[in-house]
Order: sequence, then C-alpha cells, then structure tokens
Amino acid sequence: MMIGLKLTGFLLVFSLLSAEIQECGTEVNQEDYIRDMIEYSEISDTRPLPDILWAPITFHVVRTTEGTGGLPPHRVEQGLIDLLTAYSDADILPYQLGDIDYIDDTDYLSVESYDEMDELKQINVVPTSINIYCVNYLSNGENELCGISSFSWGGVQGIVMSNSCF
Repeated sequence: MMIGLKLTGFLLVFSLLSAEIQECGTEVNQEDYIRDMIEYSEISDTRPLPDILWAPITFHVVRTTEGTGGLPPHRVEQGLIDLLTAYSDADILPYQLGDIDYIDDTDYLSVESYDEMDELKQINVVPTSINIYCVNYLSNGENELCGISSFSWGGVQGIVMSNSCF
C-alpha cells in the first residue's frame, strides 16, 4: 500500500513543480478520491517499503512532424536534476530510463482537452516507468496548465507537462 501511495504522491507533486503562472490540471472530487484511495489501498502491495524507492522515468518530447522543435535535451536533464533535488530527503530517486523518446506529430504540440491528453498518454508507453509527455502548450480547454498527472488507479497513466514548466 505504501509504495503505491508514495508513487501517487510523487506523480502529483511532480506535476506541480515549477507551476509559476499556470495550474495543475488534475481534478479531484473529494468523495471519489477517498473512495478510490480506500479501494486502492485494499488491493495494493503490502510489502514493507525499501530504504530507497527508485522511480524510473521515460521522457517523451513532442516535436513537429518534421522532427524539429520540442523541449531541448538540456532542459530534460535540468528537470531531472530538479526532481532529484526536490526528493533528496524523501528517499525517492527518480532516474531517466533509456533515451528521450521523440514523438514527431505536430497535432500533439498543443494539447487542449482531456481527450487529447489521454490520446497522447497512450503513445509509446514504457511499462513500469513514469511516462512524462512534454508539449509546447497544455490546456484543459478552459485554463492553461503547467502539468497534469494520473492517479495510479486510473485507466490511462502518465504525466503531460508544458515545456514552459521544465
């Protein structure tokens, strides 16, 4: 149970990092959240937590269909350094799993709805990894967002972040 809760907390906090003028797009209905947490805790792993929780991350950078633009690699590296710093006292060590995955599809440079977010989070998914999708512009249709993450019990997993928040 604790591993799942710790990773859920990690995902939520990560999506809030560097949220200067934008907001997190994760919507929480308190009653549903409490119900889901109770249900999730009943089916989650109950083994004791390890001393250090390794958190593999796969970065997916959206570029134009021609393969130009997108978040530069040095900003991905800085984002990972920022994560390591933020979690240095929490015994959570995020690390990049493999190379950056580039998604060359101009249609996903600007993601402006929850449906588009879910579609994007199903491209090139790396199992057992926190999949982070980096886009030029992110909105839920009403507000510009810094990032949005999934709850660990949700169907479509992943984080979508605006490049401006890295």
